[in-house]
Amino acid sequence: MRRVILNKLESEVLHFAKSCFEHGNRADAKRVVERVTKIISNSEEIEKMVREYGGNGVSEKRK
Repeated sequence: MRRVILNKLESEVLHFAKSCFEHGNRADAKRVVERVTKIISNSEEIEKMVREYGGNGVSEKRK
């Protein structure tokens, strides 16, 4: 059940962050992604999205 909930959280965060990036709201997207990466620490999809949209700080802070 935990995996199902985390997968849903991950997919919703990706959707929200992509929408924020598309509307030019990088600050909200970055803030949400940073907070969620504390919960889902090894998400390849979130890392891919950060690289794709040129986000900075999320990958570097976690290493």
